[in-house]
Amino acid sequence: MLEKYEGDDEVVFLTVATAGSSRDGVAQLLSNNGYTFPVLLDDEGQAIDFEITSYPTTFYLDPDGLIQYKREGFEEDGYEHQTAIRIDALRGGGA
Repeated sequence: MLEKYEGDDEVVFLTVATAGSSRDGVAQLLSNNGYTFPVLLDDEGQAIDFEITSYPTTFYLDPDGLIQYKREGFEEDGYEHQTAIRIDALRGGGA
């Protein structure tokens, strides 16, 4: 998904490491796996405000920053296709 939308100014992927995650541990995980996407650290435990009950939880925000979709958990089958559909819907159908 990162490659598909690379260079697209309308689409941003952010990952949040939950409260209690070690900065060094997160950095090592990213380095060991060659991940280059941005990861934010929830040092203050604000994820609870978004009622996150499973991992991963994916939020799709519209151009105004309002949450339009929330997806809990991960199922590889169809994930990329469903994600692209939601992104395109939030962009008004155009890719």
